[in-house]
Amino acid sequence: MRPSVRLHRAGDRTPWRGTTRYTLGMPKVTGFLVCILMTATAFGTSISRAPRPTALLSNGEFLAQDSFASVTHYDGAGRAIRTYSADNWPAMAVTADGSILAMACRDGSVRLYQLRTGTHLWTNSPKPPELLGVQDVSFAANGKSLVVCDGQDRALVFDTASGKQIGAARFPAAQSGVASAALSPDGTSGVLVDAGGRVYSFDPTVGTPAPTGVRGAGPIRYSSDGRYVALRSANSGSSESLRILDTADMRSFVDVGRFSYIGHMAPSPDGSFRVTAREFVARGSGIARVLCAVCDPTRSEPRVLWTAPPQSRTLECKSDFDPQSLVGVSTDFRLITSVIDLSSGRTLVTIDNSANYAAAVARSRFANQLPGLVLQAVVVVVIVIGAIVAVARLLRLRARRGSGARCFEVVPIHRTDQ
Repeated sequence: MRPSVRLHRAGDRTPWRGTTRYTLGMPKVTGFLVCILMTATAFGTSISRAPRPTALLSNGEFLAQDSFASVTHYDGAGRAIRTYSADNWPAMAVTADGSILAMACRDGSVRLYQLRTGTHLWTNSPKPPELLGVQDVSFAANGKSLVVCDGQDRALVFDTASGKQIGAARFPAAQSGVASAALSPDGTSGVLVDAGGRVYSFDPTVGTPAPTGVRGAGPIRYSSDGRYVALRSANSGSSESLRILDTADMRSFVDVGRFSYIGHMAPSPDGSFRVTAREFVARGSGIARVLCAVCDPTRSEPRVLWTAPPQSRTLECKSDFDPQSLVGVSTDFRLITSVIDLSSGRTLVTIDNSANYAAAVARSRFANQLPGLVLQAVVVVVIVIGAIVAVARLLRLRARRGSGARCFEVVPIHRTDQ
């Protein structure tokens, strides 16, 4: 015999045939909305705390980022000569003779300025933009052309004088992004490294990248004599070398030095490469110091010119320097620029633009918090309304139970047929 039950209205032996409703309990709803409330503050992005780019010119003048929408040209004593503005620019480059500045913006526009006069040469801003999410810009050594690459699938080559596009290197759509690109000294050929760390060579007039079989990480640059190409050996941030390829055989390369992270690399007039990096330190054995070194393609070890004192924050790993005069220029994430005498370690000039950084942080904080604040307000309103509805339903249910309108009793039935 198996026990069974029937549901009846109180005082009525007619079985109850109504429907039963199940609702999500208020604690579960509240927990779900609280999770949304806690994650609402994740909206937006923060301002990078990486060192800012600088460029030291051959005459002792230098370029340094002074705000998030401009770069300033200073003389050797730190006096501002001229400021060049461009919104949201992630990359800049200067010709080898220090005469022309290029600023590439994330919206795909490229702006060129004559440094001696401040003349705006041209701005390439197609609608819609052909370049999306610009990653890198660099000039050919003769200054007659420049290449700009984006995070999508292309690198475009422009004529410096006119701004006309004269070449390109393109991958099939959505196949790979271009992390960095460079042109040979005469601009007739180029190299690039894609987002996956594969190195390609290309002819700007043909446009199809040819794989070399070598891997590495940007930035990638030609030597001033065009005999070599240099790039980081890996994007590890803890152990990497300067990988140098012979342009006569792009499959042949040597790794020069060992660093924790290479922050700046640029060709020197003598055919070598100057490198600013953090020294290699085994895990747990100390803090990596910043050093300035010259990497000769014919040697396996770099020539270290200067190493920062322990705990020093004056020279950042993206600093530029002159191996002849032993002067370096550095801008930290707060937009404080320092000019350092590398022979003595003495700071020659300090330019403090940290007020611009603080203002940008305040604007960014408000812009980032606004969507989260709106979502928080919506979630709070939903929770309050849900609580009111739940209380109202509870009161109605108690009132009905009090009147006996929907009270039930369970009647046991003993089946004697089994």
